[in-house]
Amino acid sequence: MKKSFIAATVILSLSMSATGAFAEYRLDGTPSPNQVKDADGNIIIQTLSAPIGDVPPLPIQDVHDANGNVIGQTRDAKPQDSFGGLHYVIVVGGKALEAGSRSAYLKNERLLVPLREISEALGYKVTWNADTYSVDVTKGAVWSGVFIGKDNYSFGKMAPVQLGAAPELKDEVTYVPLTFFSDILKLKTQIDETGVVNISEVQG
Repeated sequence: MKKSFIAATVILSLSMSATGAFAEYRLDGTPSPNQVKDADGNIIIQTLSAPIGDVPPLPIQDVHDANGNVIGQTRDAKPQDSFGGLHYVIVVGGKALEAGSRSAYLKNERLLVPLREISEALGYKVTWNADTYSVDVTKGAVWSGVFIGKDNYSFGKMAPVQLGAAPELKDEVTYVPLTFFSDILKLKTQIDETGVVNISEVQG
């Protein structure tokens, strides 16, 4: 009986020590309850953790004891990028980008997405300026400009806005934070826990 109690205490302690790093987030960025379950599916711990920017909820992972036995389930402690674990699917205006298109990836707790593919799918014109290492995004009277390596995003005649991550050029593709589309172009963006990124025009 004493051994069973000690074992249960150790398992609970292991689970509790892991919980602080595991989090689940609502789409609006507010923390939601994070549940840790035992091997029988019973909830043994429920906590709240702070959000970390654009990062979507991460896949459920098994928690093992020192002998390799599964003692519960929680979410992975380290954010996965699209090439190492969680594969993002980008849906623009209700249509998924074609297979083989550039995907998204995480960097410093920010989700970066391909600028040209998404913008053009929404009817924007994208112009690469080789001399200034910048990109213009236009649609009618709407204009926005970004510079590779600079966390300054312009929109019309307004002062540049910082989003916490600079545009990046990878394999001749410009990537920007997902918040470029929500905060700069004022589009609707959502991420679900399976890695589906939805971007669409705001209705109304």
